[in-house]
Amino acid sequence: MVVEPAVGGNPRASSRGLWRMLAVPLFAATCLTATGLALNFFVDDYYLLMVLEGQHAPATKTELFTFGTGSAEEMVPFIAKGPHPWWTLPEFKMRFFRPLTSASLWLDQYLFGRNAAGWHIHSLLWYLLIIVAWGLLARRVLPERTAALAVLLFAVSASHWMPAVWLANVNALVATVGPLFGVWAHLKWREDHWKPGLPLSLLGYVTGLLGGEGWLGVLAYTGAYELFGRKDSFAKRTLCVAPATALAVGYVIAYKLYGYGVFGSGIYADPMSEPFEYIRMITERVLALVGGVLLSVQLDPWVLFPYTRGAIIAAGIASVFLFAWLLKKAWKGIEESERQAIRWMIPAGLLSLLPVAATVPMNRLLLATTLAGSALVAILLRHWWQTRVPGKRTAYGTACGVLAGIHLVFSPLMWPAYSTTTTILNNWMIENSLSACMNDENIEEKHVFVLSVDNPLMCMYPPLIRNAFGMERPKSWHALSTSPTDHVLTRIDDRRFVLEAVGGSLTDGEFMEIVRSGRFQFDEGQKIPLEGSTITVLNVVDGKPRKMEVTLDAAAESGAYVFLESAGGRLRLCTLPPVGESVTIPYVPTRLAEMIAPSLPDAMQEILLARRQPIPSPIPRSGG
Repeated sequence: MVVEPAVGGNPRASSRGLWRMLAVPLFAATCLTATGLALNFFVDDYYLLMVLEGQHAPATKTELFTFGTGSAEEMVPFIAKGPHPWWTLPEFKMRFFRPLTSASLWLDQYLFGRNAAGWHIHSLLWYLLIIVAWGLLARRVLPERTAALAVLLFAVSASHWMPAVWLANVNALVATVGPLFGVWAHLKWREDHWKPGLPLSLLGYVTGLLGGEGWLGVLAYTGAYELFGRKDSFAKRTLCVAPATALAVGYVIAYKLYGYGVFGSGIYADPMSEPFEYIRMITERVLALVGGVLLSVQLDPWVLFPYTRGAIIAAGIASVFLFAWLLKKAWKGIEESERQAIRWMIPAGLLSLLPVAATVPMNRLLLATTLAGSALVAILLRHWWQTRVPGKRTAYGTACGVLAGIHLVFSPLMWPAYSTTTTILNNWMIENSLSACMNDENIEEKHVFVLSVDNPLMCMYPPLIRNAFGMERPKSWHALSTSPTDHVLTRIDDRRFVLEAVGGSLTDGEFMEIVRSGRFQFDEGQKIPLEGSTITVLNVVDGKPRKMEVTLDAAAESGAYVFLESAGGRLRLCTLPPVGESVTIPYVPTRLAEMIAPSLPDAMQEILLARRQPIPSPIPRSGG
């Protein structure tokens, strides 16, 4: 069937042409996603698996993506038992409406159990559907070759590694598939007067809203198309976008009324519950995200290494000026259909950033925005290729060549790099969580305290990982501090000890603010009851606890408690110092050798670890 577009002027090719265009992107996406098949489950996946297997948690099988209910009465038991850390705000809420994604993961668990490979293949199918939908839409608004390049750029974008490979992020895929088909159906309705287009577009949006909040980012393309891509009267455009707008408004109202959203987190700002906090954060976050789309800037260091934020924002600003200059140079030479697409897709891409700017910048948030980004890059690269003069170097040509290298070489190579490094990290977490230091035959009857954690990933996940591998979980699990600084531990008596952070607070770091924003300050003397113990905040600096006293329900040597320290990437068993004595717990960052070793054969592990220096610890160790 030949379809005549209203935008562009070139006739649409047959469905056979569509699949020819999609063959390379689909093959590339399959190969790149397959690099993550060895990852197994990872971090939040263990939480979802626990809930799906019917164990007690804030979430339920029908509402998997609930990490905090917002009710202090409901959350206090999870804080007392762990692995929610002791500093979690009792009113902490992180509750997302994602029933279709929950159903998809339930199906994975039913069909594949704990065989993560099946889950990964299912996620791949969702990703391939998105590529097909983008292929349909791109061919409608762009010339054939530009569309083909745009789809390929989208398929290999490094920003899509985490949605395609990390199982807990599959909600991004589920929330995108239906709405993207919906945008295509809307355009077909408007341009070809295809009557099924309107109801099918709404059906697509509904499936998206059932998948997750990311559907709003895709819906932005429908709104931007009507606002900037049509030449009808304003009244007609308003009328045509009214059904989608009504659906979005109804969704937002219902979302709020039924108690979904985020409250109390330092990295999420709910635009509805905390509008001023959201507005305060949005500018720098949007600039960072733009850099991630246009120049494939790696955004994950934003949380891990806060000192990189200035450079990330600067890269985002530079990308805006660079692309503005490139567009100015190319504008007269590109086709009218491409100019028309740019007029509405750039606003669409910017609008799609507004929902995801509610949290810290991460490349995994860019799924909807890279639709516009891939189209823009494809238009520029095709124009450069058609107008280049062999042997003649220009600033424009050099910039476009670098752009091609970033998106067609560097970006695809990041997929296996991400898969390899994340698999190494996951193997290290598993090895630490299952290590012999906790293999006590009665561990399920004991309270475990990690006095200080050198890597925040070891704060909450070890009990969940042990559960996934069929091992007993401790009766309770509490990491007392995750701050990257030395600590001083003082033994008061047989049941009490004091822990003090030397160079900061006990809860430093943005990662720690996931469950409690710095706006919710601690008070000196504040008590936090835990299973088997009570924490009393002794000293507060800028609202954060610097010094705490832990009062155990029984003597530390009673056999009811296990004490661990984490240094250099290893959890190890330790005992408290004698009564009246103090010791310093040195901060030793996780060592690369320690992280790589669990992923290597035994012989190579011995060679690698034989060269390591001993990790200092004045705390007496009782093995491990």
